[in-house]
Amino acid sequence: MGVDGYSIGAMNGATLSTQITFVIGEDGTTGKVVEIVPAQTPTANEKDYTWEYVYSPKAQSFTVTYVDDTTGEELTDHDFTLSGVTDRSYAKTLASDKWDYAAAGYKLDTAKNATDPLSELSGTFGAQNAGVTVYLTHQTSTTTQTQTITRTINYLDPTTKELTSLTQTAELTRTVEEDLVTGAKTYSQWTTDT
Repeated sequence: MGVDGYSIGAMNGATLSTQITFVIGEDGTTGKVVEIVPAQTPTANEKDYTWEYVYSPKAQSFTVTYVDDTTGEELTDHDFTLSGVTDRSYAKTLASDKWDYAAAGYKLDTAKNATDPLSELSGTFGAQNAGVTVYLTHQTSTTTQTQTITRTINYLDPTTKELTSLTQTAELTRTVEEDLVTGAKTYSQWTTDT
């Protein structure tokens, strides 16, 4: 019996029968007077009853799970559970417990999460609370490396017997992509600008 997310108890040590139906207001606030209607059709000789009731919020919880979608593994070191009762705030706990995944080299997997699912939470426990999964991928950083190679060619003129030097330089470049989670680097081939 009761409003979704709340349990009901009688005050002053009274007991509640499962034969009783409660007619209550929609807002389910504490301390309202409730009309008790017997499960059977009352007769004209029966008395009206009035009971006072108290709603107690039910315990609620849900888990926030982080998944590394690059590797397919759950990041269990960063999962956490928010616990409380119906209609109470969890906003402070969420703010203190949520993981700064960007500082660890992750970013949202926008193919699975268009926006951060934690930013869309209400901050208050409802009657039903589903777990939240945040899908992440690895951030990468791309840099360019350059290298100058110089070669000197010395040749002797057979007629004049003079030694002549010719210097040639080549600029080589390549890109380096670094996985900001693992630190692994992938190098492209060296190329020349010609």
